[in-house]
Amino acid sequence: MRPRIIENMDDWKILKAALKEKGYRSWQYQYDVHLEEGYQARFTNNEKSVLVITHNREIQKDIVL
Repeated sequence: MRPRIIENMDDWKILKAALKEKGYRSWQYQYDVHLEEGYQARFTNNEKSVLVITHNREIQKDIVL
């Protein structure tokens, strides 16, 4: 699985809509935007998973909500 690195809100909104449409839900979070690894959020639809990495605090807040 190749992680999706998303650093701007417009790209995140597009990916978020696609994940929702395909039935993905948030599954696991780790690290934080201020760390080199970035904030990492994994989404799953029970068949596949998607890893999203960001260093953008606004995206992190939107993922958690």
